[in-house]
Amino acid sequence: MSIRERWHDLIPDAGELVGDLVDRYTDRRRRAYRDRYLVTALDAADDLIQLATDPVAVQLAVWFHRAAHSDGASRADDAKASARLAAELLPRYGVSATRVAEVERLIRLTGSPDQTPAAEDDPNGAVVHDAAMAVTASAPAAYQTHAAEVRRTARDRERYAEQRHREIEQLLRTGIFRTPLARDLMEAAARANLEHERELTDEVIPARWRGWEIAALRAVAVFGALAATSLTVVGSWSPWSEPASDGAPGGVTVLLGLSGLVLTAVLYQLGRESDRRARIAAGGIAATGLIAFVVCLVRMPEVNPANGIGLRVPLFLTAAPLLMLSAGAAVAAGLLRARTRRHVPERNRGQVLAWLGTAAVVVLLLVYAAVPLAQSYVVSNNEHLSESSTPGQPAPASTLDGTVLWSVGNRSAGPFADAVATRHGIAVPDRSGGVLMLDGQTGEQRWNYRRSDVLDERPKLFALAGGAALLVRWDDAGDLVLDTATGRRIATWPPGSRDKHRDLESVDPLVTGQSVSKGSDKLRGTDLDGHTRWTYEPGRCLNISAEAANEAVVAFLDSSCGDSDRLVGLDLRTGKELWSQDRPDMPLGPIAADGVVVVVEGPESALPDLGELRAIDPRSGNDVWRTPAPSGDCIRPVPAGGLLILACETGNLTRFVAVEAATGRTAWQHQTPEVEGNRYAVSASSRVVIGTNDTGKGCKVLSVDRTGAQTVDVRAPEITADNYCRSIVYALGDLIMIETDEGAIALR
Repeated sequence: MSIRERWHDLIPDAGELVGDLVDRYTDRRRRAYRDRYLVTALDAADDLIQLATDPVAVQLAVWFHRAAHSDGASRADDAKASARLAAELLPRYGVSATRVAEVERLIRLTGSPDQTPAAEDDPNGAVVHDAAMAVTASAPAAYQTHAAEVRRTARDRERYAEQRHREIEQLLRTGIFRTPLARDLMEAAARANLEHERELTDEVIPARWRGWEIAALRAVAVFGALAATSLTVVGSWSPWSEPASDGAPGGVTVLLGLSGLVLTAVLYQLGRESDRRARIAAGGIAATGLIAFVVCLVRMPEVNPANGIGLRVPLFLTAAPLLMLSAGAAVAAGLLRARTRRHVPERNRGQVLAWLGTAAVVVLLLVYAAVPLAQSYVVSNNEHLSESSTPGQPAPASTLDGTVLWSVGNRSAGPFADAVATRHGIAVPDRSGGVLMLDGQTGEQRWNYRRSDVLDERPKLFALAGGAALLVRWDDAGDLVLDTATGRRIATWPPGSRDKHRDLESVDPLVTGQSVSKGSDKLRGTDLDGHTRWTYEPGRCLNISAEAANEAVVAFLDSSCGDSDRLVGLDLRTGKELWSQDRPDMPLGPIAADGVVVVVEGPESALPDLGELRAIDPRSGNDVWRTPAPSGDCIRPVPAGGLLILACETGNLTRFVAVEAATGRTAWQHQTPEVEGNRYAVSASSRVVIGTNDTGKGCKVLSVDRTGAQTVDVRAPEITADNYCRSIVYALGDLIMIETDEGAIALR
């Protein structure tokens, strides 16, 4: 039966109208909704027509609903145009206005299928809707052809695909047909066709971000396993307990590394699968991590002052959960991939960024979290502190009245040679690697800080923050800052900072230096926690020495490439250069004293004669004063109490000269028989104390200051024929100490 014959005299004497409609659906220029589509709709209308209350209006609506069609037009646009066409043509053939209005309404409903009422509310509309949707129940090949024809007419195929995908999702969710009869006859076939079309449109839709969650989970699995492998390899080279024992043999390390790479490859593949075998494999990997974690906990080294935890422990304890996390991420990626209904491209922008972002996050966490936390774990668990409930008192000033303030027994050769005065007592480095804090008034121990990972290495001590903090430096264990009141650790300098802060150019305020074999030496403004505020790099062939005063740093740049030496002023807080001067012939670096910086000028060939002393304003670089240096073999001036103390040897004599830092005038000078360097000390208030006991009996010192020279004969029960004073003296602030044969005494 031809299409014309399907008219069935819906309207008598309407041959011209039928011809016009058939010509529209069979026009060669028409690329979609052609005659095959109309036949399918008419067949469905014939099957459902008994459900309609106005069969003629329904049949006319089916004939007209796609009579007007333009390439690129939406379903709603076609429906509106077709409704207008019906409203224009039907009255010419005697169709009543009421029926024309009904036909027009039914046609418009086909433009918005989701708004078609239910069959019980609008039987005519439901039949027309189902007839228009009948094409979705065609044979699969026929429907694929129809869908392809419609896609070709779209102006923007990607946008059409997105819109069509949403329409299909809604149809599959809410139902394709309105009448129960249509659902019985066509729902199954239509649903299968639409599901297939949904997959096709999903592949066409731009998916720049789709699947990034799956990619991120797979990346977590892969890079988490690589991170666990890295931590395991590094841990195998690190000690299990302290004092350090040998790490794992090289063969074991290589085996661990290869095993980790194999597990990484397995997890990469597991992230693409979701079957039972994949889950079992991932579970085995997770179980391996769990067993390793439990074994580490069970075999944890005992911690005591003589034995501590090595770096391998926290690294392995971190690697094991990472391996479990990686296995879980691989399983999650596989399951998510299997449950994702939409098409996931092999690679897109979102997936690439997910891989790169995850890699960056894992590396950052590894470098800035995992390793530092492992090192912090070792530091925390290997420290032991015994402290008194009473904070220590600062050391008083010795008046040298011939009596003893307190005494201590011998802990090691020269126990106070590296001791420092602090706000809460005298900090003494112990030969076993610890730090003792002695009460400055009584000499009693206030706290004792020790480490299990330090063995027989005397630390170097430096008072910071006006004596409230103590920088403790070990060659192997790194740098810590302790609270001088309690002995508790208040800062741990970052790992690897020893090379950056190897040279302490200025202690309080803290300025550090780094000498390098290639490139430029560096000067750094450093905070109490070891972090760098600024870095100054003057260039190659320049050796740096520096001092800080008056919120500025004065750096002496000693050129080794033939250029002039220079002095540079830097802001202490920011490192900004304040001034720069050529300063030839400076044999010694700058010295900070009483708010100025003093430099020694003169030809280096003339050493040990110092030449000239010159004071500089550290903020401007202007000269404050200049004066000839004392003659003789002079050592580097010592700043104390607003003075510069110089010790100069001439023949068999030593002359002590005190120069006022503010004016450059000589405050006082005193000449004695030749004094060795460890036989005199300069107190914080500029008093020079010389050990003069050479007889092996008694205890005598010579005190020199602006009031003159005075010999002090120290008498105390501690001084006996077996415990006599040596000639080695120390100044800890203004407290004077002198070694005895059995220890040391603090002079009142």
